[in-house]
Amino acid sequence: MQEKTIQLRSGQALLLRQVHPEDARAMLNYLECTSAETHFMVRLPEEVTFSLEEEQALLADCLSSDRRIMLAAFAGDCIVGNVAIAPVGERYKVRHRANLGIAIVQEYCNCGLGTILMQEGIAFAREAGYEQAELGVFADNAPAIHLYHKCGFRDTGRIPRAFHLPDGSCIDEIQMVKFLVPPDIACSVNE
Repeated sequence: MQEKTIQLRSGQALLLRQVHPEDARAMLNYLECTSAETHFMVRLPEEVTFSLEEEQALLADCLSSDRRIMLAAFAGDCIVGNVAIAPVGERYKVRHRANLGIAIVQEYCNCGLGTILMQEGIAFAREAGYEQAELGVFADNAPAIHLYHKCGFRDTGRIPRAFHLPDGSCIDEIQMVKFLVPPDIACSVNE
């Protein structure tokens, strides 16, 4: 993907591009920030334990792959949102499925960035040959659920008590899918 400038509803311009190994420190800072802002991330802030070298290796792997991508929106040198596409697996029976993950720094929520990131992630998944994109979301994350539905994802299941929070409470996970090719091209799916 070529880097490009995107414009938020506020008029603010951000740079959207693939994350490079030299962005590893910015990515680690971003992961710590988004993990601390809400409980909607799978990891706690103290669980962001990748070394700089490990993060660089992960980003280099994404950059060299034609089946995975890590896109980020940059405000200056800071990452304020990202979307990632990765294969569910490489074996024949699952290689048509992609995992989609997205996170945005709270200050940049509700300004159109989520829609832009989702559209870019979905476009990459299609170009990479995936037939469907899948994601999981905290059942109490109403803004994210709204965004995913708006982008064509539909609920396919629910895992009760999927997430345990430090306060002792539990939250369900809603599983979602978006089909990326017409049903007559993909294998038949019982709906």
